[in-house]
Amino acid sequence: MQVKEMLGRDENAIMIAATRYALPRCLHIPIAARDIAAIERYIGKTTVVAKDKAGRCALLVAVGAPEEMDETLVIWDIPESVVLHRSPQVWVHVDLRAYRKAYALARPEDRISNKDLDHVRNRRVARVMGFDYVRLVPITRGVNVSSGGLTEKWEVAFQQLPENKAWHAANPTCIQYGDIADLAKMMDMKMESGQHDPVNVLQKRLREERRQAPL
Repeated sequence: MQVKEMLGRDENAIMIAATRYALPRCLHIPIAARDIAAIERYIGKTTVVAKDKAGRCALLVAVGAPEEMDETLVIWDIPESVVLHRSPQVWVHVDLRAYRKAYALARPEDRISNKDLDHVRNRRVARVMGFDYVRLVPITRGVNVSSGGLTEKWEVAFQQLPENKAWHAANPTCIQYGDIADLAKMMDMKMESGQHDPVNVLQKRLREERRQAPL
């Protein structure tokens, strides 16, 4: 039985990704979860690879094939897109300090000596939103720096607005899918201003370009 056949559907998380982010179902990429139980229910089977004294874990998460795969999206022609549905994935508690050591233990085949390990959902934002676990991916230093800083501060402030807290209380989610900027970062695309910004590139590829579906 494939992993996806055992999983539930977080309908509110799906609604946010489909309507607010305007992403097709095959690009609903989980980046945060309330707890390990939420990962098991909605994302994939977990294996604990490390745990600190407080019980905060690093996990390997085995995921299945994406739902409703759209083979015509030219995003799949970008070699780095393989990271989006990679299995197994590494997920860590937002307060786990030795996450780099844990990643090396979980995926020793990955070369991370010259890479930053990025919490795809910023840890400060995750805490504000009530997510204890986030996905960890290796990216280059320049990409990590370009995607952080003020943007993350704005996101924390945004999530703390009373209207946003009220909306999330009325539409609770157990997991969160990444938006198009998160996908660009995961694919190691450096944030830049202007028409060559990777977010603009991905939006164009998702909304305007198609390739012939395989026979």
